[in-house]
Amino acid sequence: MTQINDIRLPSWISPGMVFQQGVPVILRGHVLKPNIPVTLEVKKDPTDGRKVSKLDTDYGVILSLETTSEEDGSFQFEIPPYRSSTDAYTLVFHSLTKTLTIEDCRCGDVWVMFGGKPFCTTISETAAPRTPLKKDVMPLIRFYSPKRGILTDIEKLSYEPVFMEDENSWIRIRDTQALMSVSSVAFSYAYHLAEQLHYPVGILDLAEDYAPIYRWLSHDGIDGSDTIREYLEERNLYFSEEGWRANVARLTQKMDAIETGRILKDETVDESGEKTSEESFVLGDEEKCDVPIDKGGALTFGDPEDEEKKEESDSETADTDATKETTMAETAEDATDASVVSETEEGDDGAEEEKPAADTDENAGSFEAPETVEEPEEEKPLLFPDDEIAKEKKNNHDLISSILPEADTSTEKLVNEASHKPLVGPEDMMSVFYNHKLAPLCDISIRGIVFAPDASDAQIGKEYTTMVRQLLIDLARVFGPRSIEDKHQVPSFILLALHPDAMDPEKPYQHVEFNERLSAIRRSFPMPIGILSQHDMLLPDKSMSFALGRRLSCLALGLHFTPKMPSSSPECVGVEVIGNKIMLSFDNTVDGLRLAENESILRGFAICDESHVYVPASAKILHGVRVMVWNDDIEYPAGVTYGYSPIPHQATFRNRIDIPVLPFRFDRIPSEYCPDLTFAACEDLSFIGKKTWDSEFEKLPTYQVTKGKANIFREVMNKTQGAASLRIEYETENSLLSFGPVLSYASCMTPLRFSNARRICLDVFNPDQVEKTMQISGFRGEATIAIGLRWQTITLNWSSFDEMEISNLSFTIFDRQRQGAIYVDNIRFLN
Repeated sequence: MTQINDIRLPSWISPGMVFQQGVPVILRGHVLKPNIPVTLEVKKDPTDGRKVSKLDTDYGVILSLETTSEEDGSFQFEIPPYRSSTDAYTLVFHSLTKTLTIEDCRCGDVWVMFGGKPFCTTISETAAPRTPLKKDVMPLIRFYSPKRGILTDIEKLSYEPVFMEDENSWIRIRDTQALMSVSSVAFSYAYHLAEQLHYPVGILDLAEDYAPIYRWLSHDGIDGSDTIREYLEERNLYFSEEGWRANVARLTQKMDAIETGRILKDETVDESGEKTSEESFVLGDEEKCDVPIDKGGALTFGDPEDEEKKEESDSETADTDATKETTMAETAEDATDASVVSETEEGDDGAEEEKPAADTDENAGSFEAPETVEEPEEEKPLLFPDDEIAKEKKNNHDLISSILPEADTSTEKLVNEASHKPLVGPEDMMSVFYNHKLAPLCDISIRGIVFAPDASDAQIGKEYTTMVRQLLIDLARVFGPRSIEDKHQVPSFILLALHPDAMDPEKPYQHVEFNERLSAIRRSFPMPIGILSQHDMLLPDKSMSFALGRRLSCLALGLHFTPKMPSSSPECVGVEVIGNKIMLSFDNTVDGLRLAENESILRGFAICDESHVYVPASAKILHGVRVMVWNDDIEYPAGVTYGYSPIPHQATFRNRIDIPVLPFRFDRIPSEYCPDLTFAACEDLSFIGKKTWDSEFEKLPTYQVTKGKANIFREVMNKTQGAASLRIEYETENSLLSFGPVLSYASCMTPLRFSNARRICLDVFNPDQVEKTMQISGFRGEATIAIGLRWQTITLNWSSFDEMEISNLSFTIFDRQRQGAIYVDNIRFLN
């Protein structure tokens, strides 16, 4: 909070602030006394050193306003829209004999960046970009970045929105120490926008390390949505005001008990006679304890002191949390009636269905798509501000104030009544970020929103769409503009898809389906929305956040400023079948589609027939705008996927602005998706993966030699398909050489399943004038490698009557010569 004597302002109104161009700006504050005059002067000065005439009305004092404080001491000014510029603005507030001056303000674009990783990664944790930064751009970017991680402090938690936050201010480029705590993605995003726009860019940097979406929703919005409330109730995460106060009181008691030593690690003896320890709730970032998880997935904390109370009260009925009715409930109901994501028939995962729209052609076949649910005929637009909200109050401060609850129940009584309920830690309490991070920024007008969903959001399921809609409604309560005169003033919404590192090994496709849901939100909500995939950014490069910020800035430019930039990651929007070929069309191609750097073959596609068992497919870019996909063994294709894998190693397809194409699948019919067969193309000697699920992504060798000695090379001249083959120069051990792909890595996700396959085929080339034989683990018999400088195809049958499942694959060559060479290419698993 900015204050001097009796003039107090929200902390975002502070020296160095950036305010949104082209819309009115609301400035509110407080004085100590009611009914006293308050004045505001707005001064404007050039920053390029030029002299300005006193007669120039564009500079000097350009605006003077006066008002009288209300009974509670509050006051409010509304300054008119200004155009963006690098000129400096000064705000001077007068109240009787007191004066408060806010210097070095700028008019430009303001963006909100919030959510979880990677936005919470600070500059101090990353490396400098590879390219030098331009000095003339740096003064244009500024950041409002509240401290992270402080909201686990129980004493700071509030059930009501907090309007005045202390110790926060705008960070300029010269504030080097404070700049280290700014999000590195936010810094890159602001830098690349300012580089293109040539005027100031301000970022409200609000991301946290652990930030599930329900922590960003208002309690009033949660109360007004049956879907959200019931979801949280099932996981013991919902709180009425009384429940909130009781949980905070119990957490405080627990903290006090730990500090006074009344709760220690209690050693018990289990059935095996070994000592085990049970530790109660521990506060602090450095001390972590194992937290029990209820069957619904919520983090809960056991309360040893309350166990006896729980046993005594087993016969009592738990009190039901009372919910407070407000005018906002009607708004939530209206918002729920607005457009939602179209759902089609569900597969085994039960998630909602989204498919690309198929093109029509008299001479072309088409997929038989699942039946879809018809959308409402009239779709209520989702705008900033929300229409219902605009009718209720004049400004965002009054809107949020209207939902403040009243409480009169004693804390002791609430604690006793809630003793039978699980104790929820502060990091999982709903609405905390809305109350403490969003509400203090009320009345700031913005250009757009950039949101990184937390990895934990992937487990929410179909309720997530409703939560995103409520999030946008809550953001409309906080941020302006309050009136939209031009469609270009509507704030945009940019979503960041989850990184493959968010994968749950027990549910490997969960985050993939979640990203599908984000894509569905983009197509269904009637507002400017973009989505950026980061599936191709696997290596943990410390400078990767700079590249991510640059990509996000490209989407922002496409959404607001120029059609020459993409507004989202390219996405499949058309599917056409011609014979045994599938033709795909994409949006946001800009200047065309291309392969990734150092790639010569388009990979990552798979197709299936009516059996819905997907197999790798060949693909080719046509004229930079369409892709043709096929597999010679499938005559009548019935489905297509791209990069549809928990870790899509081969999905490197992108547009010419370096924005990757979104992975997709055509439908949700239960299918057997193609496993990761990076090794089968015989092109890459290494790939990016994980040795164990706890390790980071790294470059790993694709192949290994298990018997004999050998050097494996990538051969680009002698091959049967693709970009290369394997050239293996070896020295046998007892006339044997064994080699094969490394399938023991966690990211290979073995066993590899091929339910329709019964044999393996591969191409070999024998440069030696010696006959050899080959055996393959898991397959019957052996194959002869004949003499001759030509490619030969080796085929062996699966040795079991069960479905083909491969956890280890080894090729063994028998060669009577001590030394030799062999070329291998195009490994495939066929019927």
